[in-house]
Amino acid sequence: MQRYILRYKAAGPKPESDLMRIRNTPGLTVVDESPRMLLVEGDDKRIEGLRGDLADWLVTPEVQISVPDKPHRIKRSIE
Repeated sequence: MQRYILRYKAAGPKPESDLMRIRNTPGLTVVDESPRMLLVEGDDKRIEGLRGDLADWLVTPEVQISVPDKPHRIKRSIE
């Protein structure tokens, strides 16, 4: 299962009809929600099926970036 971020790009609140379509898609789970975005989990075929039907939404795979163990420091030389 892959996670995707769905971001509503049109003006105003997310349409309830779109939210119901997303929530009622078999094999798709809404993991988290904010005023303009949804984090969903499902297979690629289900997401691609939604992408074509939801014109006002941007669909992007979730990317996780690991934080380095030790922060990098910039050395300053004073002359």
